[in-house]
Amino acid sequence: MLAIKQYSDIEKRLSEAFQYRYPEKPNVKMFGILFAPLFNELGEKIEKSLEHLNLRTNNIVDFFCIGYAVKQIIENQPLDLETGQVNYDDGGFDWEYSHIIFNNLLNEFEKKTTWEYSGETELLLLNAIYDYEYNHVLLIIQK
Repeated sequence: MLAIKQYSDIEKRLSEAFQYRYPEKPNVKMFGILFAPLFNELGEKIEKSLEHLNLRTNNIVDFFCIGYAVKQIIENQPLDLETGQVNYDDGGFDWEYSHIIFNNLLNEFEKKTTWEYSGETELLLLNAIYDYEYNHVLLIIQK
């Protein structure tokens, strides 16, 4: 699970993952973007499972849970982790939901892509392609 506050953080976090976290150094990696607002039933279940999901997915696949962030990000406090990844093994951070972050990211995502939000829980599974020569990540979601 990666904590983000704006659309550009997706590219940044995935670029860091390609450089530092993916041990096999792949050129293509699947990632997920989850839109599950807290006010819907599935969103409530996901919020209760974030720690478990984070530990299970680890470096296998990265998920961006839109609107869910660590408390330090929501409160605009500095985050101690370079990659923004939540690590519960060392005391970690508390996940919280922010309607403001959810809607800001949703609006930004719809402007930058052809995808439109249905209002329900949605999981987008996408690919990121990384160019190690230029240290650049290309997301296969752009217009």
